[in-house]
Amino acid sequence: MRIPLSILIRAALLAAALSLVTAASAAAGLPRLGAAPDAVNLRSVPGTSAYGSGHQVPVRSARPAW
Repeated sequence: MRIPLSILIRAALLAAALSLVTAASAAAGLPRLGAAPDAVNLRSVPGTSAYGSGHQVPVRSARPAW
């Protein structure tokens, strides 16, 4: 049984659209780059957890070249 090319193309486009929507919604919870901590609700950042009387926020950076 062969699947028509038009259905394969539609499926590929749908998968691409869904991945873009997922990526956009994941990034929606992140504050903008360079935002001051007192101007952002850090508890809303994905991956944040309670730490003592405050919250710890995950930080990402590039791997060193060495």
